[in-house]
Amino acid sequence: FQSYCGLISILVYDDCSSDDTAARVSSFVKNHPDTPCRRIKLVAPTTDEPGGAGFARNSASKAGTSPILVLLDSDDVMMRQRVEKQVAVLTQMEDSKAKRTIVGCNFYREPEGSTQHYTNWANALTPERIYLEQFRELTLLQPTWCLHRARFEELDGYTTSVLSVAGETEVELKLAEDLRFWHAHLSSPPSFLVTTPTPEPLLMYRHLEGMSQSSRTSPK
Repeated sequence: FQSYCGLISILVYDDCSSDDTAARVSSFVKNHPDTPCRRIKLVAPTTDEPGGAGFARNSASKAGTSPILVLLDSDDVMMRQRVEKQVAVLTQMEDSKAKRTIVGCNFYREPEGSTQHYTNWANALTPERIYLEQFRELTLLQPTWCLHRARFEELDGYTTSVLSVAGETEVELKLAEDLRFWHAHLSSPPSFLVTTPTPEPLLMYRHLEGMSQSSRTSPK
């Protein structure tokens, strides 16, 4: 578990899984009862059909009350000190600025060496380049995000609606919800962002060939 000295609420949303995910999480919750520093909750599906990653994150957020959100996808792994280090960045900032900030961190990939060019680029970005290169790619990787709930709700969470794009009328076109949220954050001034000031990666970001939303989205 995490090194953070404070209450951590772990919210797992079951987006109509067809395997034994719910049973595994339920068993884990049963074997790891709540403590003063940890609560674990499985959030049951709210629809009959899977809503997608953005919908799942929105649903998990609504099921909690913690003032700070730390995002983690089901196939990634965060290092033991991640929550402690990222929350420390926010708590050391002026409150009004902290509530408009998304904190990221460095990461490494599994399998090792996959998307090496992107990994090296993303981990080397300065705050200035994060702004300047925002239209090249998602400049602050979403699974590394830590932000105030107030900011997440101010931007209405993830947008999961279909966009209307010329030439794509017969195809459901969904742009990556993390990219849409990121641009909403950057275009809603005054926005601030920082990366965790530690050289070590705080997240293992798993690479699954062809599974990212960007790889399935038309260039149009």
